[in-house]
Amino acid sequence: MSTGLNLLTGVLDPLELELDFTLGPSWSLGAEYAMAEGSLDSIQVDGSWSGDGLRLMWSIPYDAAEAEFKSISGTFSVEGEWFDLDVDVALERGEFETTVDGELARGLWVARGDVTIANRTVSDAFVEVEGATELGWGGRISWSYAGGVPSLATLRYGLFYDVGGCLRVGIDREASDTWLYVSILAFPEAVLRYAPATSQIETGS
Repeated sequence: MSTGLNLLTGVLDPLELELDFTLGPSWSLGAEYAMAEGSLDSIQVDGSWSGDGLRLMWSIPYDAAEAEFKSISGTFSVEGEWFDLDVDVALERGEFETTVDGELARGLWVARGDVTIANRTVSDAFVEVEGATELGWGGRISWSYAGGVPSLATLRYGLFYDVGGCLRVGIDREASDTWLYVSILAFPEAVLRYAPATSQIETGS
């Protein structure tokens, strides 16, 4: 429990209360009370539970001043020997959004993807399959969707070679462009691409 006093105006700061407890899952109950107005401003309930590779988290905020729930969110995660799956859900002002993010890995082969569904409509999606040999050679194919009509124009495929387990050099084909690239394996977002046909240079994931 905490509050304060503005010495210039003599007005009390909001009274903040927080209670943490374990009743099966771990819970956190917080509230804010406006001392000056004598009214309850907000209440928030957070919780989490985990066990056997599973994890659940949720957050339920309530705006007492406006008498409405804010963005209610939750996360479901499951982790296995060769797969990971995360499901995030959010509900705000009657609009429901779900994001599913998963990865399957067996040996040197990896398949990953994510999809976002807003009000029963897919708003964006991404899927990628990548495989390599013990000699460092490999290939990948990916496809993305960002609303509208699905198209093969966003299909990307290519070959790569991993150098010493540190760098990756490769060639990708996407739509009408061919890209040469270099990336740092430990930092997948650190990529430098070059398109010989258009002399374009790109950086980033």
